[in-house]
Amino acid sequence: MGAVALAWLGCNGPNNDDLTVTDADADADTDADSDIDADSDGFTSDVDCNDQNRNVNPNAPELCDGFDNNCNTEVDELGGVSFVGNNAGVDRTAEFSKGTKEDPVVIQLQTDGTLNVCPGTWYVGLDIDANVRVLGRDSATTTLDGGGAIRGIWVDESVNVGLTGVTLTGFVDDDEGQLGAALHCDGAQIMASDIVFEGDPSNVYGGYASLMNGCVLQLGTSAFNGGSAQYGGQLAMSNSRATLLDVTFDGGTASVAGGAVAVASDLLDNGSDATSFACTGCTFENGVATDPTKKTTPGGGALWIGEEAEVTLTGTELSDNSADGPGGAVLLDSLGDDSAELETLEDTEFDGNTAAGGANDVSVPAVKGGDYEITETDDLSCDESAGCR
Repeated sequence: MGAVALAWLGCNGPNNDDLTVTDADADADTDADSDIDADSDGFTSDVDCNDQNRNVNPNAPELCDGFDNNCNTEVDELGGVSFVGNNAGVDRTAEFSKGTKEDPVVIQLQTDGTLNVCPGTWYVGLDIDANVRVLGRDSATTTLDGGGAIRGIWVDESVNVGLTGVTLTGFVDDDEGQLGAALHCDGAQIMASDIVFEGDPSNVYGGYASLMNGCVLQLGTSAFNGGSAQYGGQLAMSNSRATLLDVTFDGGTASVAGGAVAVASDLLDNGSDATSFACTGCTFENGVATDPTKKTTPGGGALWIGEEAEVTLTGTELSDNSADGPGGAVLLDSLGDDSAELETLEDTEFDGNTAAGGANDVSVPAVKGGDYEITETDDLSCDESAGCR
């Protein structure tokens, strides 16, 4: 019999509660049976290492997903790339392998799911139009490379994207060189960690990354190395919110403002979303705001805070940044009617910053009688009525 029902009939016992014990192979016992094929994949439980998942069995392809798919006791031994959505895993290694250094490819991700990328260098960019997690093994072993010809990860829909464990290098903005080469977010939500940005791209807004139109970015334990732009040598943002933890900005260059980061509500778009940048435990070093032509005097060697932007720095170090103009480390510079705010400056250290145009550390032009240099925790604001240019 397939199921045995036992009724409790004692005078003071439970009121006819039933206890049902299931015997999967209906052989009148309740022992585990080696000839069960619970997931109907053609392999019984004595050889199927996960008899609850039909995509796992001795004949299944090994996917890069952190599991032993083919039941040989090894995990991800074949490397590759897989996409898991709707409880089904698909091997996409061949598609990703089409990209070469000389001819990289852009992969479309238009279905919700998880993209697992095993260690190696993959010459691909990603256009993401769905709720997707991109999981690399770690940034030291897993690389997406644009070969100097394509853009990186482009997210321009109202979707949720996760990104972890990859190095992004060799990317260029192929849209007239305006936006971030490695990561562009337009109205999406991105949660990322263990990302390394490399390759020295050069464009107008945000060498590596650009955020706009209500984008929300949470980024942890990552690094920006090199990179240049007119505004924000490594990252530029407007009408967006960015919350960073333990992120290093090293060696960014801007020819107008913000060697590492440029933040302003009207920088990339004219939306109405709040513009805020919060950095905890971050490091800004060796950033430069300089104009090689010497026609202008760029400011904010590390950080430029513009129109209607709020910035919070906590437990952060800004060292060895420089500017041709004001603000060797930070420049607050409202260009219109609304304020630029360095809202909170807590447990933050300035060291070795220099500015040819005044205030080695933080400059607020024409406020409090001139440039204002931070030496301790303070709240600052700068608006046009106070004389900011």
